[in-house]
Amino acid sequence: MLDSTFGDQGIVITDIDRHDYISAMAIQSDQKILVAGYTGGITGIGGYHDMTVVRYLPDGSFDQEFGVSGFVHIHPGSDYFFYQCDALALQPDGGIVLLGKVTYEKETTELEDDIVLVRLKLNGSIDSTFGSGGIVVTDFGYNTDQGYSVLVQEDGRIIATGQGPIGYGFKMARYESDGEIDTDFGDEGFVTTFIQGSSTPYTGVIQPDGKIILAGVARTGFPGDFAMVRYLENGGLDSLFGSDGIVQTDLGGMNSYDFALTISLDPDGKIVLGGAVDVKFVPSVSHIGVVRYNSNGSLDKSFGNNGIYELSLGEFSLVRSIARQPDGKYLLAGSSNGIDSNSNWLLARLEYHGDLDLGFGNKGIITTDLKGIQESAISVLIQSDNRILVGGFNNGDYSDSQDFVVARYIANYISGTNKIDSFPISISPNPCTDFITINVGDESGAYHCKIYDLTGRLIRKEILYLNSGNNQVIDTRLLNTGFYLMEITNNKKRGGTSFIVEK
Repeated sequence: MLDSTFGDQGIVITDIDRHDYISAMAIQSDQKILVAGYTGGITGIGGYHDMTVVRYLPDGSFDQEFGVSGFVHIHPGSDYFFYQCDALALQPDGGIVLLGKVTYEKETTELEDDIVLVRLKLNGSIDSTFGSGGIVVTDFGYNTDQGYSVLVQEDGRIIATGQGPIGYGFKMARYESDGEIDTDFGDEGFVTTFIQGSSTPYTGVIQPDGKIILAGVARTGFPGDFAMVRYLENGGLDSLFGSDGIVQTDLGGMNSYDFALTISLDPDGKIVLGGAVDVKFVPSVSHIGVVRYNSNGSLDKSFGNNGIYELSLGEFSLVRSIARQPDGKYLLAGSSNGIDSNSNWLLARLEYHGDLDLGFGNKGIITTDLKGIQESAISVLIQSDNRILVGGFNNGDYSDSQDFVVARYIANYISGTNKIDSFPISISPNPCTDFITINVGDESGAYHCKIYDLTGRLIRKEILYLNSGNNQVIDTRLLNTGFYLMEITNNKKRGGTSFIVEK
């Protein structure tokens, strides 16, 4: 449910200008919330745009110590009439790195788009030690450059990812911490990877070992596939990943258009991609696709249907962001028109093995109608207190305004040995060897029982039928020695506990 202690009954709507679009969100170590995007007039109707960053306190109020009353607007000068922010990353020292593009008119009167990086200090002021007055503009080699994600290495070096003309190829550049191009990376600082006829890298991440993964779409003609590339830290392709560093996954069939928009890493090195499957653009049709891979790029066949999970909600639905909970479950954020003909916020939760978590929201799904025309959640993050933070926008109708929106939800789940909800669960003996006896109090009926190991992996599930005051015996002889978590739910309540198996 929405967290009533955050903003106005769980939602904060920030109206900055006529057209306000959230692109990215981050949570600082002090739990303050950063959202970044662009604001201004209506695109294509002579409007201008500024990079805009807003910082909120943990309760959803504006942080008055950031920028001007919580707001930072960036426009580098009259030469640029369109200034867009597409991604946000935090450096180890607290620096805030923004990635986007600038549009300007060349001497030939043609329009040109270049990649731009901006770095802010922790208080929101521009960091003048970075680039030229805090700004670095990079020509990726085309007239229509577009940035997608910005990644920060542990040593503070920065990787900007993007492309040239639509779908031309995966491209990235690496910068030293002061904004200078790192010529030791790839070819004099740049790396370009072509997949099929064209490809686009919508998302990226750096692994703990320093390897870089970019993911998006590869296509020849209209059909497209999930595409993923892994690079060594120096920018070379990782030949141990997929086929010479490249992985392609056809989800919807050879004539479908599928693309990945978000990536998440599991602690054991598994990789999760989410996006849209079987996309048609006129009219807009798609459904949700989530794929999990082993660390070498092969499909993890223990997830979903041989590594792939698909979900249809209305005619149009997709995932833009994935966050992994500490218990191994996955939160998916995006949009769906499953409520009505308009696109609404979507939040869903998957079990670790790739099924909807039916104990979350309405049978695994939460849709939030913000009374707009084309609403969408863009980013989902998990706070240190396990509350769920979602950022996005609420309208998209060019005849009306569109605003920054941040919402916070409360959802219970197993974590350590804490009880999840109100009904009690007792287990004996604990530790156990061959059998355990479960008592759930005085409620009768059917109960769903799930047992997880400490990595969040679902070990076992079954349905228990209990009468008031009765006990249920579960066979634990097939479980290895170790610590386990148990979740029991019915159609009213949920409970959780832990037990130890000793052999």
